[in-house]
Amino acid sequence: MAELYDMHCHLGFFKYPLKAAEYLGAHGIDCLSATVMPGEYARMVNLMEGQSNVRVGLGLHPWWIADGRCDVADLELFERLAPGTAFIGEVGLDFSGGRDASKRFQIEAFERVLSCIDAGSTVSIHVLAAYDEVLDALERSGRAADCSCIFHRFAGPFDRLQRALALGCSFSFNMRGLAAKRGRASAQAIPAGRVLLETDLPSMAGQHLQYADLESQLKAARCELQGIAGADWVEACDTSSTMLLGLQS
Repeated sequence: MAELYDMHCHLGFFKYPLKAAEYLGAHGIDCLSATVMPGEYARMVNLMEGQSNVRVGLGLHPWWIADGRCDVADLELFERLAPGTAFIGEVGLDFSGGRDASKRFQIEAFERVLSCIDAGSTVSIHVLAAYDEVLDALERSGRAADCSCIFHRFAGPFDRLQRALALGCSFSFNMRGLAAKRGRASAQAIPAGRVLLETDLPSMAGQHLQYADLESQLKAARCELQGIAGADWVEACDTSSTMLLGLQS
């Protein structure tokens, strides 16, 4: 059993992703490595073959849709790759910072993503300024009921948090989120086992970051969660992460 679980990181943003994965494995860290484009996913799956501590998520990030880096061809590639893929992420909607100009295509893409993924998938979801739209799509598609949906770095209002909880969703927090007043309050409102830990690192390609930074951030978030909710919640977090990553012994 691993010592730590990172339920949302971006190993593909490292210059040497395989070395990062090997470092994490040697230090007892299992992870869900999200991708932002289906082409990145295809490369990462091949690269991580044989790395038992890494699960690679098939992604179509709303930022990349909003700025045009992901287009219809990428969406169609996602749809071809999705069948048989157990881990999805990073996907979702983001209408902040002027990204609402791409609202129609974002919604179309997210709905097509949800329609083509397999039941039973683990799905890491990005959402900002589009909470109702994401929750509505999860309800309409049935994915909230037949997939394990995880809101990554959720920062929505409390009533949307409650709605997501009612749908059965989980939530992954990093150290920054748990250290903030709003993040701590959200974590305290979520049942044990549905609070998960993440780093969301590296945050961009080329970021100056050491592999050990993921480990230190996870350890800090774990300590923060224990201070917020107690050791039982940390144990429940580990158990849930093991199940979501398909690592049950």
